[in-house]
Amino acid sequence: YKCNGLTTIVLPNGFTSLGEEAFSGTSIEKFFIPASLTSVQESALRSSAQNRIYYTGTEEQWNAIENIDTAYNSSSTEITYNYTPKYMSDAKVTLSFTEIEMDYETHCPVVQKVTYNGETLIPEQDYTVSYEDDYSSYPGTYRVTIKGLNDYISEKVVTYTITPMRIAVPKGKIREYTGKYQYAVDDDYMYYFDGEYYEKAIGDYICIVSLNEYYIWEDGTTEPKEIHWSIREKGTPVDPDPQPDPDKDPVITCSLAKAKYVYDGKAKTPQVTVKADSEVLTKGTDYEVTYPAGRVNAGTYKVLITLTGKHQGTKSLTFTITKAANPVRFTPKTGTVKYKKVKKVKVSLALNKVLTVAKATGKVTYKKTSGNKKITVSSAGKVTVKKGLKKGTYKITVKATAAATANYKAATKKVTFKVKVK
Repeated sequence: YKCNGLTTIVLPNGFTSLGEEAFSGTSIEKFFIPASLTSVQESALRSSAQNRIYYTGTEEQWNAIENIDTAYNSSSTEITYNYTPKYMSDAKVTLSFTEIEMDYETHCPVVQKVTYNGETLIPEQDYTVSYEDDYSSYPGTYRVTIKGLNDYISEKVVTYTITPMRIAVPKGKIREYTGKYQYAVDDDYMYYFDGEYYEKAIGDYICIVSLNEYYIWEDGTTEPKEIHWSIREKGTPVDPDPQPDPDKDPVITCSLAKAKYVYDGKAKTPQVTVKADSEVLTKGTDYEVTYPAGRVNAGTYKVLITLTGKHQGTKSLTFTITKAANPVRFTPKTGTVKYKKVKKVKVSLALNKVLTVAKATGKVTYKKTSGNKKITVSSAGKVTVKKGLKKGTYKITVKATAAATANYKAATKKVTFKVKVK
């Protein structure tokens, strides 16, 4: 009762009855009602808004519902019969990635495509997108909600996962005796130690290294590892450079020429460099690169590198497209009203009479910040000159805000226009 935040109600299939004044006093604009409904009580569907009812049954079935004539206001309600609901929960959603390894950067996948029965839906017209965490950086599974608009009802929830970062087991050091306490390895926030990890006497030691939260070892395990290290007499070689091991697998490193872009409406394809130790590998011979579809909208994208030939395995890299500055532009003008008219009644001016708005990418709203009290400005930009305003030219300042969109940031600007009463 009086749930003013609700605008849409979807009753599930199998729903059979509604109690008295179930939605009375609410601001619901759309009711989606299944043919399974058989009885309602007085004012059950009587919301305070002008509303529409979408009914999956026939008009005859609707009229046969017990007490239906007392349930809603027939003069302010439009009914669609034989409605076939389009549930967004049945849609297919494609994300720019569904799994990515933690790398200390924030990640938010782009909703690349939403389809319903093979038809590609249009964002902001057929659906909106919201994120449980807009820019996640820590391991976990996060929700993306696609909410239906207009002909599409309910919502679809998909998830993406940030996996723990893989790190190498630290190598125990060979330290030179200094008479002071020394650590087994160069300390790092990724792990912690137990046992003989902080010593000062000459000798050989064993300590246990355990992972902190958000990390796993390179082999995929998380169990604590045993580290051997030593403190040697002065003059003993410390950690000499080992000779290359011909049987040791080379270390494969991958990098992108550029990892961060600003949205400009063009697809991004950053160049990939792959090395085996210091040797630069050749694309098409030693590896292949797979880029995700799209790569145009703001978000994080995952690039897959597949090693071929003498090297095997896969690597992944990510790059980010950030939102661009909102290009909205406001050009003030002078709106004119006739004193002869405003002397008798209030007069309204359309927005385009006082402002020219260009290149707005999101919904623009307005808030008056200064000016004559007899001139008001609605959030939509409608200017109203109240009855009795004297002749003259009046300056009105508004705060104009263009909302953020999927690819553009929000923008707020103060604009001063004039209203002339003559």
